[in-house]
Amino acid sequence: MLYRAHYHAVELQLELSRRGIPYQITSGIRFFEQAHIKDVTAFVRIVANPRDEVAFKRMVKLLPGIGNRTAEKSLAQLGNFVDRTRRNLLVE
Repeated sequence: MLYRAHYHAVELQLELSRRGIPYQITSGIRFFEQAHIKDVTAFVRIVANPRDEVAFKRMVKLLPGIGNRTAEKSLAQLGNFVDRTRRNLLVE
């Protein structure tokens, strides 16, 4: 049997024990520690807070050929662009 959280299995465990059926619980990676869940969460976080640098880097690194160094450069370039845009808006 597979289940997402141990509390889902309480009734199942009780019934298996009552019937004398042996079982074993094996834990895997926690739900929010799974890479694909972290990836989706990064997209949601960036929408909620466009200044979330950690989420931005994780999201950018999902693109083919993008690693840590390129993600850092992209973040720096984006920061420079935002600074220039702010300055231009203040001047106008």
